[in-house]
Amino acid sequence: MGRSSPLKDALFPVWGEEDEKVRDAVNHWIRTSGAYDTVLDTDRAMSGPADRDMPRPGYVFEDGLHPNGAGCRAIAAAPAPDAATRPRGHA
Repeated sequence: MGRSSPLKDALFPVWGEEDEKVRDAVNHWIRTSGAYDTVLDTDRAMSGPADRDMPRPGYVFEDGLHPNGAGCRAIAAAPAPDAATRPRGHA
């Protein structure tokens, strides 16, 4: 399962404080619920260092939402969850 990437200042969808609260809550649930065997943390891979709610400069297209080549490489290079922590019998 992948997490929702940063959306602040994206042209579409329109970003707002309430939207960010929902995104943060969903990402927290995805990360901590145990509902998934593994989680690819695209949020952390794409977040900017100065503002974690914004995409890292140079990682998204002009729409501020979709990852460009550099963003896709950052997602691909994101640390893989440790296989030793997966429940027994899961791939």
